[in-house]
Amino acid sequence: MPPGRKRIYPLGTTLAQKILMDLKKQTGQAPCSEAKLAEILRSPYHLSPGTPSCPLEDVSVWEIAPPKRADRALRNIKITTLGQLLATPIETLMSQWSFGKLSIGIIQDALCQLLFPAKAGEDSSPVDYSSFEKMLISFTDLVVPKHRTAIVLIERLGLRGKSTTLATLGMRFGITRERIRQIEASGFNTFVSPPNRRKLRRFWEEVWAILEPADAPCPVFRIAEDLRDRFGWEEVPPAKPLARILRLHPEITVDRQNNASIER
Repeated sequence: MPPGRKRIYPLGTTLAQKILMDLKKQTGQAPCSEAKLAEILRSPYHLSPGTPSCPLEDVSVWEIAPPKRADRALRNIKITTLGQLLATPIETLMSQWSFGKLSIGIIQDALCQLLFPAKAGEDSSPVDYSSFEKMLISFTDLVVPKHRTAIVLIERLGLRGKSTTLATLGMRFGITRERIRQIEASGFNTFVSPPNRRKLRRFWEEVWAILEPADAPCPVFRIAEDLRDRFGWEEVPPAKPLARILRLHPEITVDRQNNASIER
C-alpha cells in the first residue's frame, strides 16, 4: 500500500466483504450473507435487451463505468470481470497509486445498484413514462446531478420544438458556446453509461422490441409512432430528439436518412 494510506479494514478483506460490512453499518443489518451474494453473482444478467444472458460474475467491470483512474488501475492488475473485482482484497486495490478511497466509493455505489437495486435506492425516484417529454426530463433529473447540465441537455434536445443554440445557452449562463458544447457532450455520455441505461430499461426494451424483428433499418418516425402506442402516450415523440437519444446507445445506429437499426 502506498505510504500515507491507513488500513481501515482487516488484512485480506475483499471488496465484496467491504460492501456487506459498510451496508451493515449504514442500515444495522447486512443485505445478505456472503453465500447469498455468491448466489446473486451466479444469477443471469442481460447486458442489453437483445443479447443472451450471462452470469453476473462474468460481466465486464466496464459495465459499471469505473472512473478513468480506476479504469487504468484495474487494467494494470488485470481485473476484467465483476466476480474478479469483488473477490479482490482492498489491499490490492489500494496498492495502486491511482486507486484511492474516492474510486472505491464510486465503484462500490455502482456495484450496490447492480447487486441490491432496492437497497441502493434505484427505484426511489422512478422515471415518469407518462409522456416522452416527462420520461426524458425525469430521467435527466435522476442521473444528472448538476442543475445547469440538466437544463443544457433538455434545451439542446428541443423537446418542445427547435433546440436552443449553443450561443443562446452560453449567454444565459455567462460562458462560451464551446463550454456549453463540452457540458452537452459530457451530459449525454452520462445518459448512456451502463448504470444509467438500466434506469431507463423499460424504454430500451421497447426500442429493442421494435428494432430487433426488423429486416431493414426502421425510420425513426415509425419508431416514434410505435413507442406512442406501446406506452400509451397522447403525442408522438418528436423525431429529432428521439433520433438523438437513439444515437447515444452504443449498439444502435441511426443513418443520415434517420433510419435506425441494431448493430449485429
